[in-house]
Amino acid sequence: MFMKKAFAAVLATAVLVAGAVEAKDLRVASNTTFPPFEFVNTKTQEITGFEMDLIRAMGKQAGYEVKITNMAFDGIIPAVLSGSVDVGASGFSVTEERKKRVLYSDTFYTSGLSLVTTKAKAGAVKSMKDLEGKTIGVQIGTTSHNAAKKVKGIRACCCSDSFSCEYTRRHNDANALCMGGRVVGAGLACQLVDIFLNTEFEGGRHQRRIDKLTALENR
Repeated sequence: MFMKKAFAAVLATAVLVAGAVEAKDLRVASNTTFPPFEFVNTKTQEITGFEMDLIRAMGKQAGYEVKITNMAFDGIIPAVLSGSVDVGASGFSVTEERKKRVLYSDTFYTSGLSLVTTKAKAGAVKSMKDLEGKTIGVQIGTTSHNAAKKVKGIRACCCSDSFSCEYTRRHNDANALCMGGRVVGAGLACQLVDIFLNTEFEGGRHQRRIDKLTALENR
């Protein structure tokens, strides 16, 4: 898992690396909302999980004291690139786009993307194409987010307040709601989902904008 000059933990899962790690402290960024890889033990408040155990073992073997910081998932790569942390360890999928910006460790886990819906709607959603025109929810900055943006007809919005959530529905007819796991708390997330699902598109002059977007998509 160690590389010659650095650490690297960002579908196969791996770890992201900034560059040479010279200090004795190994600064690790993670988003602790992805059990069993990383999560907060509610009894001890310790950041734990399979990947956290792995990165601690790696650090111990190399003589580093591992210090883990919990942050928004979409902020981890910028933190690695800025040098404010040395490693990103948060269940990162290996993508060609990310390879252009960061280094990876060897992959240590292979998985895929799955769709979750209600039993009543299970028969209607069997492929990505079946999502066209549907409302979906994803985590910002993930491969799921990137996959959702490629679905024809998806108009995704990133919201962390009720005003933006309401008016992206009223004016943009958004049909995919994206929220940052560390930006939006559980209570606010439920409120935003409720607003998103119960706000209707106003149409009228706003329909012209949607028509233009649709025309560009259909080229």
